[in-house]
Amino acid sequence: MLLDGLALLALWVAARAVVGQLGEPQSHLSRLGHQLLLALVYWRAFNFVFRAWLRPARPAAGWCRSNDQQARRLLRA
Repeated sequence: MLLDGLALLALWVAARAVVGQLGEPQSHLSRLGHQLLLALVYWRAFNFVFRAWLRPARPAAGWCRSNDQQARRLLRA
């Protein structure tokens, strides 16, 4: 989970650097880039939470008691 958290942080830092290169903060391109950044980071953050909750590789270590197949199916959904 630590590596997933670090990957999420690295995504945020790299995306902010890219969005910062798009021009003026109030331009349409910069605002669109910022919205796409937020969508991507939120999606990865929710994925991070569900991976911590289900732990498909180690279901016994997850917070939710399920078998491996159920955990993978729920994570994909």
